[in-house]
Amino acid sequence: MVFAGLGAWLLFQKKVNRSLQIKGEMAAFALIIGFLGIYFSSAFVRLEVFGSISVIILSSIGISILISKILKEEHKPTSVVTKISFLAVIVALLMVPMVYPEKLNWSNSGSGMPITILNSGSNFNTSTNDWPDAMQWLRENTPEDAVIASWWV
Repeated sequence: MVFAGLGAWLLFQKKVNRSLQIKGEMAAFALIIGFLGIYFSSAFVRLEVFGSISVIILSSIGISILISKILKEEHKPTSVVTKISFLAVIVALLMVPMVYPEKLNWSNSGSGMPITILNSGSNFNTSTNDWPDAMQWLRENTPEDAVIASWWV
């Protein structure tokens, strides 16, 4: 997400686009795809895939522009150690999702908070059996070929 925001910000700068020879149409296309994907994924939860596509596009542009700007600094005295440490930080940021334990997440962290569907997304630490009871009632009191329509499933 950080690199996607950076990519969008860098695409808005005309100086960066001219120095890297990015055409206006390509920058506009990436920004439109990026912002539409973020809008659709935030407005419609089921369309989060489009948000990931836009984040991938914008963050890859952001990382490539950032790396090219740092490595091409000819007029400013930038040491080799600074460039290598910058690249090491970017590699570390990209490696964190790959080495982060998959079993350590919000749903099984043992914090004592019930999952969202049980407490209706409230901040209160109370949970009810309403959801499992409703599912059991549907299972027992509707025919096998019944079609249930709801907005949350």
